[in-house]
Amino acid sequence: MIPYVATEAAETACTLINRAVAGYLTAERTAASSPPARRRLRSAQQSRLGEQRDAAVIRIASITEAFCADRLIDEVEAEMDLPTAQRLLELWQSAAINATSSWKSQRDHYKDWLGIRGISWDFVMGVATARNSIAHGLGSLTRMQLKSRKSTETQLKNASIALAGDRVLIDASSLRSIATGCIAHLLAVDEAVSTRSR
Repeated sequence: MIPYVATEAAETACTLINRAVAGYLTAERTAASSPPARRRLRSAQQSRLGEQRDAAVIRIASITEAFCADRLIDEVEAEMDLPTAQRLLELWQSAAINATSSWKSQRDHYKDWLGIRGISWDFVMGVATARNSIAHGLGSLTRMQLKSRKSTETQLKNASIALAGDRVLIDASSLRSIATGCIAHLLAVDEAVSTRSR
């Protein structure tokens, strides 16, 4: 049996995730080595670092989600003869969009369409929850997340992301953990697809 080797798409996704973390860490080191800012400017500098960290989380989650969605659809399409009739092609396009519309849907369709089980999606769903807080709640839990707070807290805890009140707390260490967990997840998906029996 040939051992698993990451696909080019997986390697590219890992590289993009590492670049997102490296970009933030470089900005953090640059800020730390800069001469101390006056008191009023210090908060602006910290705010910029927070924005860069938030942007890195959004980018990491998006890269992971895009990889998993593309890997699912590419594998299914490789196994089927795409219909030539326009209506059937439209139905497939709709099914493909639906299958990749959420993490839960991706997880379910990896099981249903490719028979892939045994991969935990809890970590990436927690990262997606943090991403949604950052993107839609400006770093705080959204109304929807507050409505189901216990579930939201569990999802964040699955990704080792802490809350301070309603605010998502991400520092350089947790950003590294997010990147490491997302890379581990997409490589697990890539391996499961690459080594499955057809």
